[in-house]
Amino acid sequence: MKILFCFPSSGSAANMYLPWKVLLAQQNIELVALEYPARGTRFCDNPVNSIAALTHDLLDQIKPKIKHTTEFAFLGHSLGGLVCFETTRLLGKLKLPLPSQLIISARQGPLCNLPSSLSSRQTDDEIIKTLKTMGGIADEVLAHTELMALMLPIIRADLKLNEEYSCSDTSAISVPITAIYGSHDPVVEKRNVEQWSSFTESGFELIEMPGDHFYFNQNLPLFLTTIAQQLRNKMTII
Repeated sequence: MKILFCFPSSGSAANMYLPWKVLLAQQNIELVALEYPARGTRFCDNPVNSIAALTHDLLDQIKPKIKHTTEFAFLGHSLGGLVCFETTRLLGKLKLPLPSQLIISARQGPLCNLPSSLSSRQTDDEIIKTLKTMGGIADEVLAHTELMALMLPIIRADLKLNEEYSCSDTSAISVPITAIYGSHDPVVEKRNVEQWSSFTESGFELIEMPGDHFYFNQNLPLFLTTIAQQLRNKMTII
């Protein structure tokens, strides 16, 4: 069975991918949702303060799974797209097996340090207002004061990780990249997603899907069928 490691977006936990698990299993794909520190099942763990620290942390979840297989891929949504890319770089530096494919979802290229409509320096109300336009979090959750009091510090910390990230290595990786974006994403533009093409020497594909920043929630079966097709096309046992 193929393994798809999934990297969460800002403020999210591994459970954002739970609705995908059964549908992908029907396609003979095992979904492994990675858990960042300080959230979900690791809520009591200390948060990390850099993308580099996060990639090293995630190796403990990845290495046992790839020890006996080379048939795996990475998928990251939004911030998770950047994290899975840097994790791939780390695997290469450590001479560990590389994924057969990266699927980058709703994420601009590593060199796009553009001002964002979502910032760690915004007030709570401003962050909530922007999150509402992005989709992905139900309105009733955004309006729930106690829940948001728990979520906002995590979201703000993730935004800071993104803001303080600097792409120090502009060389291309030897892994094909598929970049997917929503046609009406309010924070990610197509031209910036296309930048990922310069970071791979093994093939690049750009896919537009209808929807906002969390476009896959608008038609999850269609999205997962697209993912399964991508994995069938790119994955080979090395």
